[in-house]
Amino acid sequence: MSENKAVELYDVAVIGGGVVGCAVLRELSRYRLRLVLLESNSDLAEGVSKGNSGVIHAGFNVRPGTLKARLNAAALKNIYDLAAILHVPHRKTGKLVVSPDEAGRAHLEELRDWGGKNGTPGLEIVDESVLRNIAPEARGKWALYSPWTGIISPYEFTIALAESAFRNGAEVRLNRRVTGVEVHSERFVLSTPG
Repeated sequence: MSENKAVELYDVAVIGGGVVGCAVLRELSRYRLRLVLLESNSDLAEGVSKGNSGVIHAGFNVRPGTLKARLNAAALKNIYDLAAILHVPHRKTGKLVVSPDEAGRAHLEELRDWGGKNGTPGLEIVDESVLRNIAPEARGKWALYSPWTGIISPYEFTIALAESAFRNGAEVRLNRRVTGVEVHSERFVLSTPG
């Protein structure tokens, strides 16, 4: 570590200003910690989060018992509540997985069962007449209806998470690429140019 470089001390440094980094920062900002988020780009959500589809997955198409299934179930209701608290545009749109014939019903039943094991609420297999009432343009013999699937603006959600953390005292540093990490006793020293 160079002697002439300024050293700033934080309890936690979050590296990356995408939706995950900003969600971690926002959650940690609820506690009495000195926090900083370091983002290499000139704005938040410039990487993968910027191109995210914005689908809120209900969790029925994830194998039960996996980490992904547990995290999805825990996050499902929370994301709608958090989006409302942060005033982020979102909507429960519902989702239909359509089977064109009788043979596909077994797969829909498997997805419904997975969703039940994962804690996905409201899953229902519907027949052709109910399908047409929900989505007149859809054609199929059966469908799995998921009322908790939705959409959210991933960019606005990321920004709102960061703004909430900032209001709670966290710092956000843009154009700060982390170029090195050194371990000194019980501390990590992060190197950022500039």
